[in-house]
Order: sequence, then C-alpha cells, then structure tokens
Amino acid sequence: MDSTYKADLRELIEIHFARLEAKLEQRIGELSARFEIKIAEMGARFDAKLAEQNARFDAKIAEQNARFDAKIVEQNARFDSKIQTCGNS
Repeated sequence: MDSTYKADLRELIEIHFARLEAKLEQRIGELSARFEIKIAEMGARFDAKLAEQNARFDAKIAEQNARFDAKIVEQNARFDSKIQTCGNS
C-alpha cells in the first residue's frame, strides 16, 4: 500500500466514523427526549392516581369522623339522661 492510498483510506474511515458518531448522537438525543416524555407521562399518571387515593382517604376519614361525632353525641345524650334521672331521684 502506498502512502496516498493509506491517507485516502484513513480519510474515508474518519468521514464514515464522523457520520456514524453524528447519527449515534442524534439517536441518543431522540431517545433521551422520548425517555423524558415517558417519565413526565408516568409522573402525571402517578400524580393523578395519588390525588384519587387522597380523595378516597379524605372521604373515609370524613365518614369515620362523622360516625365518631354521632357516637359522641349519642353518648352525651345518654349520659345527660342518666344524670337527670339520678338528679330527680
């Protein structure tokens, strides 16, 4: 192989390598963008599910609080009734 042929071959390889590297960087950029979008979508779905679960939890807590309050009112009424009965005796 003469030096001119080697230089031409080396230049051709470098050109192909540069093209390959550019394509690879482009693909990595595209994949990175797609990945970012998917992560954002998953985050949005997670946030929506979390908000849904929080709403259910809040409703359950409110329901339990209402039951508890009703029981307290009922017990207070019984207690007041017993106090009045004892006071009248």
